[in-house]
Amino acid sequence: MTLFIYKLFLHKITDLIRSQYDELKYLTGNQYVTVEEKFQPKYRVRNNIKVILTTNDFRPLAVKNEEAPTSDKDNNFFFYEFQSLASDKRDRTLGIKLKERIGHYCRTELKERYDEIIANLDNRCRYMIPCPITEYSNKVYVMAKTDVELTIEELIPMLKARSNSHITYQEFRHMLKDYGIVTNNANVKQYLTMMQHKKVLSFEETRTRASRLGYKILVEREDALGVDLEGDIVDEPLYLSRLAV
Repeated sequence: MTLFIYKLFLHKITDLIRSQYDELKYLTGNQYVTVEEKFQPKYRVRNNIKVILTTNDFRPLAVKNEEAPTSDKDNNFFFYEFQSLASDKRDRTLGIKLKERIGHYCRTELKERYDEIIANLDNRCRYMIPCPITEYSNKVYVMAKTDVELTIEELIPMLKARSNSHITYQEFRHMLKDYGIVTNNANVKQYLTMMQHKKVLSFEETRTRASRLGYKILVEREDALGVDLEGDIVDEPLYLSRLAV
């Protein structure tokens, strides 16, 4: 048996961009994955990758709102929220106990559950077994970012890297077209409006007697969207209120 270890590097979940979302979807949703070993030809193997993400953030993954599952047979992600545990109920020796008992658990109860699953595989399910849609799952998809929001997160570093502090409508349009984000002028206004509501660009253009400077670029720090990216826990009501602005 050959073991392949896939290294997955993520930014903090609040800064998880669309390319990382697409990578996660590729890893969890495809029947086969491509293996690229150094100095060896590429080849494909059956996808046995299992990914578990843990976070203190109330929105654990940058899923798409329009892809919310309607059936446990088609569900792609299982979301579960652990409730906080009172200090007097915490067991600091839990890790040691798990290490001592994990072997017995795998040989007995876990094996029984595995055998039961294998004996009852359902061809109607995406992964041969149902993936429950939890209450927290519905909450995550309701709060999910749209394609426009995910794209804006990728545009912010480009705006911050500009040598000047303003961008004209024409420059903004060319940037969207150069990166293949839009193919016509109809959608440029949508991205501009979202940028303004997210306080990335100013609502009014800056003009002088000699020229039109364009929209002022307002982002300077990593918390440009009003989210503290350095903290592990985000104030959910505050974050939602800022998104609604």
